[in-house]
Amino acid sequence: MRYAFPGNLIRLPAISVPAGYDQIGLPVGMQAVGRNWEEPVLLRIACAAQQALERRRPAIFFPVL
Repeated sequence: MRYAFPGNLIRLPAISVPAGYDQIGLPVGMQAVGRNWEEPVLLRIACAAQQALERRRPAIFFPVL
């Protein structure tokens, strides 16, 4: 939430996606902020990032559904 405030304040669209893992295995996210009315560009960025990055199940996982 620390980095969402500036974009919200000036009313720019933004998206956050998983971006991999740090040295100890914790997930890291990436936030992209676009210009007004460029939501389709942000969605393409998020889609490309998710396809390019590795996703893995955490060591401790409880299936909810």
